[in-house]
Amino acid sequence: SSEILRGEAPTLIAASRKRGPCPKGAEIVECGDERVDLRCLMEHLWKRGVRKVLVEGGGTLIASFIEAGLVDEFQIFIGDILIGGKGPTPVMGLGASDFEKVVRLERYAVFPMTGGVRLHYRVRREG
Repeated sequence: SSEILRGEAPTLIAASRKRGPCPKGAEIVECGDERVDLRCLMEHLWKRGVRKVLVEGGGTLIASFIEAGLVDEFQIFIGDILIGGKGPTPVMGLGASDFEKVVRLERYAVFPMTGGVRLHYRVRREG
């Protein structure tokens, strides 16, 4: 019942070899045995001519891309309300074990928007 499988655009689903049934109307790319191997997926996309990927996901997916060194830019929307609570963070996972392993960002642009602001950063590569 997904809107992305209406046939209006090609749909690619990345899956591990240990996967359940996938919907009809999508191309399945198997990368990895238990979990999707993100480097394998990115190599597959590169060979197909894909040069930019937007990752819209939860903190676990975003952390996986960061840990694999596959993030060049990071954008986040900060709304003009505070909700609070013990919810998920933008980047889940264990975090950096020490300050030398943090991902350093350089602010690229700030976009004021209705209801908040979008911050655009680039990942700083040392060396």
